[in-house]
Amino acid sequence: MKQKSIKVIIGKFQVWLSQPVVRRSLLYAGVGSLAAFVATIGILISIPDRLSMGFQPKTCLDRSAYAWGVHAEKSNGMVVELEGGKICVRPDAAVVPGKYRASMPIFGLPFLRHPLEITVPNLPQASLVGQLDRVPLSKPLEVELSQPDSLHTYRLGVAEQRSDCKLASRGLSCEIEPLGLRQGEAYEVFIERLFKGKSQSKVLKQKIEVLDPVRLTESSIQTDEMVFNRPSELILKFDKPLAQYEMLLVVKKGEESTEIVPEITLQEANTYRLSFGAELIPREATVELVAKSVEASDGSTVEGPLLMQFRTSGGPRVTGVNVGPSGVAVGAPIVVTFDQDLSQQQPLESLIEVGGGVALQSRRGNQLIFSTSDASKCGVISINLRPDFQNPYGISGRSAWRYSGRMSCYTTSIIGYSSQGRAIYAYHFGDGGPSVVYTGAIHGNEVSTKYLMDRWIQELNASPGKIPANKRIIVVPTINPDGLARGSRINSRNVDLNRNFNTSNWQKDVQHVTGQPFPGGGGEAAMSEPETKAIASLIAEQRPELVLSYHSVANLVISNGVGQANARAAQYAGFSGYRLSSGDGSEFGYTITGTADSYYGEKLGVPSLVIELGSHTYHQFERNQAAMWAMVQS
Repeated sequence: MKQKSIKVIIGKFQVWLSQPVVRRSLLYAGVGSLAAFVATIGILISIPDRLSMGFQPKTCLDRSAYAWGVHAEKSNGMVVELEGGKICVRPDAAVVPGKYRASMPIFGLPFLRHPLEITVPNLPQASLVGQLDRVPLSKPLEVELSQPDSLHTYRLGVAEQRSDCKLASRGLSCEIEPLGLRQGEAYEVFIERLFKGKSQSKVLKQKIEVLDPVRLTESSIQTDEMVFNRPSELILKFDKPLAQYEMLLVVKKGEESTEIVPEITLQEANTYRLSFGAELIPREATVELVAKSVEASDGSTVEGPLLMQFRTSGGPRVTGVNVGPSGVAVGAPIVVTFDQDLSQQQPLESLIEVGGGVALQSRRGNQLIFSTSDASKCGVISINLRPDFQNPYGISGRSAWRYSGRMSCYTTSIIGYSSQGRAIYAYHFGDGGPSVVYTGAIHGNEVSTKYLMDRWIQELNASPGKIPANKRIIVVPTINPDGLARGSRINSRNVDLNRNFNTSNWQKDVQHVTGQPFPGGGGEAAMSEPETKAIASLIAEQRPELVLSYHSVANLVISNGVGQANARAAQYAGFSGYRLSSGDGSEFGYTITGTADSYYGEKLGVPSLVIELGSHTYHQFERNQAAMWAMVQS
């Protein structure tokens, strides 16, 4: 039944189609459609689509109707491709403002192409946002772009340093911290535009000034301070109010390091209290205050994590004593100094042992004062401190200390005064028997002789056992203190003291060492000068077995020819290496009268030697040491 119906329909259609009128109508319709199609193709290949490209990765047109079969194609640096039913264009190279032409196949037929005209507008302009003279390092630098741009990437730069920028609502946000800038300084920064990671241009150059850092201006404990009490808080004052503050105490002792999180409270403007348990801070430790996060309200930060540091002490420790191991003058106080104050309430009797006539006299601040009034000359003394001395805060444990010394082995006397009132000192060693006298600086410009006498006093004081039991030694370092003070050969009254002694050849008018006349150089009269009288009186009183008078700079030994003087001169020359002189004074080239050593021989019958050192300024003690001892020990 169905098959009969279909046959009937087909038959009727064939009859209708065979009619001439129907055939002519179908022909005219086909020709019209073809003409319309051809016209459409003509329009598509001759009239371009215009596209204004934005600064995003791609710009699209809704032209899917004729875009069947389109794949990615490159043309004039642009890639044309079909995406989601749309024709899209994306740059394949850095774009330059201007017009570009591209084309795409129609229905996938390469010989039929539709033109595209692409306009690239001017590139975005950049400008910095905000106060450029108050830029904080803790916040990103905001950059405004004249139009949105996700096509390029941007970097903030200073010199050779770079920091990547991120897209933000107004343009870009660029972190400053990676550039390594210093707070409080000015820099020229720039914004660099990149395409596919390659630099294209610097779109902005601008000078900025970085905010001054937050500074710690006051602290209840000073940086690097040694703290002797038991600290439980820190009061800090900054130069700016803080918006956020997080700080740690890092305690270092030996190889160990611990962190303490203090409780921080705002006291008043810019002032903060850091509280922590005193028991958390050990003794003899270094405590560092570290800024974990400190930022002022203007965005500035501290310059570095370490804000300050201090140290905690142990108990009192001896740092010094005012006397050496020998030569302590009888009656002179011994002062022992500690690195911190001592407790004034702690009983000391059980903490101190003394010997040799030393006694505790007092304590004052960080010192103990001991008396030596009961010590004997050249006696051995000692002080022994136990480790339990406390400071005012009860901290102890480091005070163990020992001192052993010897009292001075000499006494001093003033044998007279100079013309200007300076004392002339004599140093006395030994306890009995005949004496040997050593003198220096009768000429004030011969300072080496005074230095030699000082070294000789030190030697005798350090080696009292080498002084024979039946000998005394007297040392007069400076006969002419006024001349020494002025660096002058003569005394303050223009007299050469070694021409002023009452000898058979004394003269008022003498010769200078240059050979020139020196009127009045021998004094108004023999023995007219107080310095001359002082040394003459000492020699007359002591009647020593030998006097050694030191001068400079002839490198020789001269005897005054009395008693054993010649033998002693030869002995001294042998030990010292100085030349032994005949004693007639011909070596000097000028006339010598009224000398001390001639006086000692003529008037007092005392043997004496003149020793001429080889330097006006250097003591030459090493060269003279053995000879000086030989004069005492033989």
